[in-house]
Amino acid sequence: MASVYFSKEELARIGSVKGGVTIDKSLMYYYVISPLCARLVSITPSWIAPNVLTVGGLVSNLIALALVAIYIPNFVEVAPSWVYYALATCVLVYMLLDNMDGKQSVKTGSSSPLGELLDHGCDSVNVSLLNIFVAAALRTGPRYPLLAFTLGVIVFYLPHWQEYFTHFLELGYVNGPTEVECLAIGMLAATGFFGSDFWLNPITIGGFTLKTNDWVLYSGLFGTVLTIFQTLYVGSRLAVKKGHSLTSAYVQLIPLLIFWIFSYAWVQNSLDLFDRYPKTFLVGLNLVFSYLVVNCIIQRICNLPYRTFYAPLLPLILVSVHKLLSVHYGITLASDEQVLMGFFGLYLVFFIHFAVSVATGFCNHLNIHFWTIPYPNKGTKTKKAD
Repeated sequence: MASVYFSKEELARIGSVKGGVTIDKSLMYYYVISPLCARLVSITPSWIAPNVLTVGGLVSNLIALALVAIYIPNFVEVAPSWVYYALATCVLVYMLLDNMDGKQSVKTGSSSPLGELLDHGCDSVNVSLLNIFVAAALRTGPRYPLLAFTLGVIVFYLPHWQEYFTHFLELGYVNGPTEVECLAIGMLAATGFFGSDFWLNPITIGGFTLKTNDWVLYSGLFGTVLTIFQTLYVGSRLAVKKGHSLTSAYVQLIPLLIFWIFSYAWVQNSLDLFDRYPKTFLVGLNLVFSYLVVNCIIQRICNLPYRTFYAPLLPLILVSVHKLLSVHYGITLASDEQVLMGFFGLYLVFFIHFAVSVATGFCNHLNIHFWTIPYPNKGTKTKKAD
């Protein structure tokens, strides 16, 4: 049985090329997170499927999103200290489960291309969520998570773009996802301990006086921009080394460019609406972005030609054009609120259907189950042998 989004012939190519090589040089991951997760996996029952851990991590961050929506809806409210501790705990649970699923798959002998796809797919959904949590704790207002998300999607997409044509992914010593997540956990926990007013205190550095949260913002943006250029540079070198022209490599960035341009145009012309519904905007746009990331991974796993345009980008293009026509020519087919809620609802339903369809297609082709693994499996056999 084929997925609605991919033919039987395309799914039959799953695993036709060697899997990508990921080298995580992160010192925090190597010395702290990886050993901790290895210990946790050693006491995790072998009947728990890796996909359960992956989805569990996503659910943890969705719980955190609900807390922000209730207690810090506009990114300026002061929440009870337990809320910030809960947010830190949710992100910690997500980070641990996100690192445990791969080790659990090795332990149980249940590694599969679907597991890799699900892992990175859930990571892509969390691009906006982490920004939302930190902005809520730092009381930055809605514009900070928008700016962070705008750059964050580039930082997240580029390594997968690089891996598509090089089958190689290298993460830095101190600027990888592990460090970002640990910093977020630390800031959330610190907010619970010191109170959110701490981030509003002025600090003078080099003759410049800014609020603490502004210093955090500018430092984060500086590091993000450096990471973008570093990844582009490394990806370009690897592309040439693998025999790809830079033109063919950069053409593969067209889907991200389309997403970025039309997202920016829509939000830039709807800032008043964004200030009222920031989470709806961010999560809705993140669903579109996650769709692009999942497709990028599928094309690598199935050895498919890279697509430069996807039909599901059309609603984003249409809402952006509709807003431009409304601003410059007074042509309005629906209110801004109706357009935003319609866009969000459409993409939420579409992405759920897309995810379920792709997972079903992979499971049917690979003859595996999503929520369970064969019993007894490699882990249980090893345990009995011991």
